[in-house]
Parts: sequence; C-alpha cells; structure tokens
Amino acid sequence: MMRLPENLEQQLWQDIQALEGAQTMRYITSVERIGRRIGWEEGQLAGKQEGKQEGEVALLAMLLSQRFGPLSEDTRAHLEQADAAQLERWAKRLLDAASLAEVFDEH
Repeated sequence: MMRLPENLEQQLWQDIQALEGAQTMRYITSVERIGRRIGWEEGQLAGKQEGKQEGEVALLAMLLSQRFGPLSEDTRAHLEQADAAQLERWAKRLLDAASLAEVFDEH
C-alpha cells in the first residue's frame, strides 16, 4: 500500500476537516430565527426611511439652488442634518420665500 508523504497527509486531513466543518449546519432556535427576521425587517424599514430622507434632501437642494443659485457647503450640511419635519417646512416656505434666509427662518 502506498502512503502519502507526512506533510501531504496532514494537509489532506486538514482539508477534510475544513470541508466537513463547512458543511455542518448550526442549529438555529425559533427565538433566534424570529429575532433575525425582526432585525431584518427593522433594517429594511430603516433603510427605506433613510433613502426617502436622502431623496427629500436632494430634491430640496435642487429646488433651492434652482431658485436662489448655488448652495454653500454650510447650507447643504444644514439640509443633511434636518429631520423630515424640518425638510417639509422648508419645502413649503420655498414657494413664497424671497431669499434663501427666509426659507430657513424659524420665526
């Protein structure tokens, strides 16, 4: 009977163990499965909300720059830090504001 050289035999056994380890499936409890599903759903919802907010910021920035000219980096940062309610207020003010300052005026 032929034998593999020692180093190749060790490598063969390591490869076999790695392959068997990769093919074993870890048991996931019902609680873990539910937790993963809830986490996934929450992540999906958060991603959608974040994407919607980014779209609102981009649209408002485009409209503001169309009406009042190029926006400064400070103005863009101000838009990006705003919450949804602020963005909505600013968007409504955009229609009647005579200046960029009037859009952002909170008084």
